[in-house]
Formats: sequence, C-alpha cells, structure tokens
Amino acid sequence: MSAGAGGPCATAPGPGELVAVAPGIHWTQIPIPGMLRTVNAWLFEDDDGWTVLDCGSDTPAGRAAWDALLAGPLGGERFARIIVSHAHHDHIGLAGPLARRLGVAVWTSGAEWQAALRRRQESTAGHDGVLAYYRSLGCTEADARGYIETRATGTRSMTDLPEDCILLGEGEEIRLAGRPWRVMTGGGHSPEHVVLHCMADGILVTGDQLLPRITPFIGVDPSDPFADPLGSYFAALDRFAAIDDGTLVLPGHGMPFEGPASRAAETRLHHERRLAAIEAEISRPRTGYDVARVLFPRAMGGAHERLAISETVAHLNHAVVTGRLTRETGADGVHRYATA
Repeated sequence: MSAGAGGPCATAPGPGELVAVAPGIHWTQIPIPGMLRTVNAWLFEDDDGWTVLDCGSDTPAGRAAWDALLAGPLGGERFARIIVSHAHHDHIGLAGPLARRLGVAVWTSGAEWQAALRRRQESTAGHDGVLAYYRSLGCTEADARGYIETRATGTRSMTDLPEDCILLGEGEEIRLAGRPWRVMTGGGHSPEHVVLHCMADGILVTGDQLLPRITPFIGVDPSDPFADPLGSYFAALDRFAAIDDGTLVLPGHGMPFEGPASRAAETRLHHERRLAAIEAEISRPRTGYDVARVLFPRAMGGAHERLAISETVAHLNHAVVTGRLTRETGADGVHRYATA
C-alpha cells in the first residue's frame, strides 16, 4: 500500500478507510460510545507485518469497523503486534479479540497493563471501597451508586483482555514503519501512558496525553484517593514542551496537528486557571462535591458528573500537595478543603 506525503490531514478517514499521514503510517477511526464518538487507530507498515496502535472499545460498532478494514484496505495483510497507549476502554477494549484474530501479542507499559487488569476485576468485585471514596467527597449514597454504574459501562467493553502482554518501558527504542521510535511514558491521564517519538522524522504519537482541541481527562481513581495525577501530568507536559514545534502530532482523538510545545503550554495554562478558580472559590471549607459544582456547572447533574468530580479532586489534591490548600476529615468521614 502506498503512502502519501507527511503533514496534517485535511479530512478524517470514513468507516473502514485508511488515510496515509506519512510514508508507512496510516490513520483510521473506530467508533466508540460517548461524546468523543471515535478513537484514532494508527497503523504502521513494515516488511514483517503491520503494527496497530490502539483499537477501540469492544462494542458491536467497534468490531464492525475492524471487520470492514480487514475485509477492505487491510485484507490479506500480515500483522506483527498491537500497541496500546493506555488502559482506558476506548483504547484497549478490543485488544484481546483483535489480538486473537490477528494472531499477535499486545504491547503496553506495566502500569497500564495492571490498571487494565484491575478494571476487569471490578466487574466481579464488590464496591464498598468505591462507595466510601464518593461519600468522603460529600456525595449522596444515590449519586455514588450511580457513578459506580456509569464507570462499569466502560469496564464492560474491556473485559475480554488477553492473558498477558509484552511490556514497554521508558526510553526503549522500537522500529515501526522503517523508523526508530523512542518510548516515552508519563502519568496524568493514566498511570504510565505510552507515547512514541520519532525524532528523526519529527513525528509524535501521543494517545490522549496531548489532544488538539480539548484537554485530556485528569482524574483521581477511587483506588488511590490522595494521588496527585495533575502533578504527574505537569511533568509529562514539561517533556512535550521540549519537543520541536514543527513535529507532527498523531493524537488519540481529533485531527493530526503540529506544535506539541505550544499545545502543551496551552494545556498547562488551562489547568493553572482551574487551580486559581478553586482557590478563589474556597473562602470557607468546602467538600469535593461542592467545588465540582462551581468548577463544572454544566457537567454536574448530567452524564459526566462522575468525571467532573474526579477531575475536581485531582486539582484539589494537587493544591494540597503543593501547599495551596489544606484537607481535613470531619467526624462524618467527609474531606473538606480550605485555603492554607
């Protein structure tokens, strides 16, 4: 299959289509549930077979998209591996069924693999710890149970994972589409998100760590309620800030774009403004739920309320870690935040 010229694309691929974005590198989109509608899958062409990077949720629409690709532009092709950028259902959900169909292994980082296995176990485990987490934020019992159900929706589309995987680590070099790529890993959006950087040709595959029009979700997981994912994400953004702005970015959602350093700076400013808004709001002790209602007024009361609360807590935790806020736990078990 011939490849086109490099550079951002003007038109996204339709169902079952591939678009060449650079020699040997192709783009397709897989339908996913939710407001983002599609996830980008990147395909790298080599003599020993194709590499798939990210594969969508395990849903009928996702499987149909791969049926169309494997019966169409990828018909009769050999495959070498599947790489998963991170453990969210829209990127790893179809990894198991697709790997078995293609006869290949799944590659990802160790922490992402463990996160995927933990989410799979949630489908059969109890939820007492998760309920306690949401109660500690000032949520009602009914709201907490609703958040658990919406979280389970994504988990159901990633339960058919492979038994094991090949682990990728920070600084490793792999060859894809005839090029050397350095593995970069970072936290924030997920524990150990995999990013691939080809410095020689100026191409960066960022998954959800850097997106063109929206900022990635940075939230606290109930399994680690006092974590500081925003601090980890700021460290990841600092690394993107050092990459040449002429680099072509291939993101997990949306269109390819150029300017990773500029986009990293914009994304960091967005979160800094949220931190400032939180500090301005907390003139008296407030719960995480209280702050979320101010920070995300449109999301609260809607389908994305759980995510809004989780992202609010990420900012609150970072403010506590950096000394901008304090956190006290009352006799009712609820955490309240105040200016330091």
